[in-house]
Amino acid sequence: ITVRAGTVDDHREVASLRYRMDTEDDSPSGSPADFAATFDQWLDRHGDAWEFFVAEDDGHLIGMLWLAKVPRIPRPSNPCPPPIGYVTAFFVEERYRNVGVGQALLTAMNSAAEQLPYETLVVWPSERAASAYHRAGFHPPEELFERPILHS
Repeated sequence: ITVRAGTVDDHREVASLRYRMDTEDDSPSGSPADFAATFDQWLDRHGDAWEFFVAEDDGHLIGMLWLAKVPRIPRPSNPCPPPIGYVTAFFVEERYRNVGVGQALLTAMNSAAEQLPYETLVVWPSERAASAYHRAGFHPPEELFERPILHS
């Protein structure tokens, strides 16, 4: 199993992973092909703000993890503050879970984040993924507030 930074050549397969990730918890509202087209449009508009990491087994993507760079406003005391990273879309195919694939994705992402460097990484983990994030150095925030926006 190889873990690496994702490339434009992976977009179709990561769209498929994202579709499967969502369908584990919810019913899809369209076909995989419809979603792939939507995903391509999203990447065209927003892809520059994201990097992603993939796990691959024999040329087939089996996992992914996405990281968005959120720029911070300059301050007089720090005109170039490092960005904050927003971590999301962490998914490993079921048959590859609990064998280190997820941890390898988190390690690759953490290494990339340290190279930029990001100031901090934030994530809203699922209950299933929380322990993996904890093992990768994430912990509950001391300073973060959240205000969910409820849409009717």
